[in-house]
Order: sequence, then C-alpha cells, then structure tokens
Amino acid sequence: MVEQHKCLEMTLSQLKSYVESSESNVLLVVEFPKGD
Repeated sequence: MVEQHKCLEMTLSQLKSYVESSESNVLLVVEFPKGD
C-alpha cells in the first residue's frame, strides 16, 4: 500500500512537470476544446 502511494506521488510529480513544460499546449486545449 505504501509503495503504491509512493508510485502515485511519483506519477503526479511527473504529470505536474509535464504540464509545466507544456503549459502552452494545455492553454491551447483549454481554448479549443474537442467538443467544438
């Protein structure tokens, strides 16, 4: 259980750094949703 939480934390950290490194892409997705 503890290792699972550790893995989840690492995944969240990777996801956060990915979002920060591609903030412009995220903004584009927000401005142009797929449901258009």
